[in-house]
Amino acid sequence: MALLDSIKGIFSSTTPEGEPKESVFKKPSVIMALTAVFLIICLIVIHFYHFNPKIKNLKAKIVQQNTMENEIIENGSLIVALNKKIEELTIERNTTAKLFVSEQEVEELYQLISFSALRNKLVLGNLNRGKEEIIYEDANKTIVDFKKISVKFSIDGLFSTYMSLRKEIAELDKNVYFEKEKIVRNEDGTIRAEVELSMLKMPG
Repeated sequence: MALLDSIKGIFSSTTPEGEPKESVFKKPSVIMALTAVFLIICLIVIHFYHFNPKIKNLKAKIVQQNTMENEIIENGSLIVALNKKIEELTIERNTTAKLFVSEQEVEELYQLISFSALRNKLVLGNLNRGKEEIIYEDANKTIVDFKKISVKFSIDGLFSTYMSLRKEIAELDKNVYFEKEKIVRNEDGTIRAEVELSMLKMPG
């Protein structure tokens, strides 16, 4: 009862003698204390409803990032091996693409020789395709490795312009081999070149 009477005494508007007294809520120290309590409550509410979800979301992202980093570290050797394999396959594909020709690319070689001869004022003759030679992988000739295509032609004209044609052929994206090349000088100072080219074609 004494504690209850003390609390009542604090909030009472009169003294025990019955005289009026100043309200406890008008004291500066009490006002400051209540203001501080109010601000603390506001901060707790703001933290709970605004910052707390963001902090939880940030923690979840950090955990996810750490998990991904650990997975990358664990699979690092596998990734390196896969990248190396990809590089090897890319090199193999580019090499195969450059090494073997299609039927259309053989026709394009004919066109290149014809147009280059015309452009360089060369006389083109006997442009023809030889027989396909089958190259086998084994001595018993049971497994076909690739086919060899030959293209033969003759050229009459200046040596410098023939070299221009030859350069165009050599700069093709595909591998074109000069199997035979016989050059003789004509009486008028021009040359005559007998040329045999070869290209490789995949079986099938």
